Amino acid sequence: MHLHLVPLLAAVLSSPAAFAQAGPPVVPAVPSAPAATRPISLAEALASARANHPDLASARHELAAIAGARQQASARPNPTVSLDVEDTRRATRATTLAFSQPIELGGKRSARVAAADRLLDVAEARLAARGAEVRAAVTSGFFETLVAQERVRLAEASLALAEGGSGAAAKRVAAGKISPVDETRARVAEAGVRIELLQARADLRSALNSLRAATGAAPGGFDSVSGDALDAPLAMSDTDLARRLAAAPAVREAQRDAERFAALAEIERAKRTPDLTVSVGAKRDAEAGRNMAVLGLAVPIPVFDTNNGAELEALRRADKAVADARSVALRVELDALQAQDRLQTSRAVGPGTAWSRKAPTAPSPHFSVNFAVPSDWPPSVTTATAFVPGPTLKSPVASSLSPAGLSSTSRLSAPLNSVSLAVDFEMSRGLPWSNT
Repeated sequence: MHLHLVPLLAAVLSSPAAFAQAGPPVVPAVPSAPAATRPISLAEALASARANHPDLASARHELAAIAGARQQASARPNPTVSLDVEDTRRATRATTLAFSQPIELGGKRSARVAAADRLLDVAEARLAARGAEVRAAVTSGFFETLVAQERVRLAEASLALAEGGSGAAAKRVAAGKISPVDETRARVAEAGVRIELLQARADLRSALNSLRAATGAAPGGFDSVSGDALDAPLAMSDTDLARRLAAAPAVREAQRDAERFAALAEIERAKRTPDLTVSVGAKRDAEAGRNMAVLGLAVPIPVFDTNNGAELEALRRADKAVADARSVALRVELDALQAQDRLQTSRAVGPGTAWSRKAPTAPSPHFSVNFAVPSDWPPSVTTATAFVPGPTLKSPVASSLSPAGLSSTSRLSAPLNSVSLAVDFEMSRGLPWSNT
């Protein structure tokens, strides 16, 4: 869609009900929009989110905490000092002082360090994934706010047209050229446009609040955004998309998590090997009057607890993590392909408006109004309304539509349940037509 064409075609949220009254209807007042403060660009919004979003701050703190866990995983067991005193009588007392050092066997320390390294990789991948999610949320919210701003602008332009139509209808009624019923219809149309403007401004406030939350900005930090709503990226090639999918943050996070579970399974396997405790010390025998060396060696006997259950659990959890990683890769690939198709469709069809003029023939020239709207853009719009300034709508060719003919503004509303709508308007008089 070319935005400079949009003032001739207002996309609204619902079609106003067609009704007439004996007297002019009460037109709701539209409060003036608050004065806009400094607008924010997409680059500024992304920078604010990187600095202030709580999810990213949480992921950074988690990464710092796991770095500490990695340091702790490389520590060796502490030695033990013991003092034994036999007999309380000094003449026959025996005192033993010993130092004991546990020695880890079976590769427990290396397995523990490897698991901590994998956990650190998971934290880094999770930080990248949260960053991608926040970046996507900010980008989506930014363009939703841009579209909401454009809807407000269109609604304001439509209101100006409707007010002009109502004023022209009132003058023609005063001159006795048209029936007062036509003026009532114009007032009804104006009231509907005012309601649409109120709804558009409410949607803009909601979009701004969502964008502030996504960027971590304070309430009222900005009241508008600056940018081009049609500045969408180009679709990637299949080769580039496949390469990027393999390095997607969510896929990397799932793969690193599977590697971490494999490392945890290795720790449980290493635990099946008992540790060795070596003791060395000295004993003083007061009754014998001499010192004696004390040497010790302790090894647990794995008779009742062989750690088989814990190893089996860790192996199955590792298998589950591998399956989860494949599932995440498939889901990310599907989402990326669907987004790629939507992007290609939107760029090929595009939410656009094309106005063409047929060669006028006496006595009634014909104008053809064609507008194409994808069925999924925008998601919240269920009705399209075309405002044709000037001539009076006589009869639409599309019998499924129910237009309301106005003296100075022709209005046509219809559900957006198809990719395109084409309507021929038979005008009562020929007027110059412009597509700008």
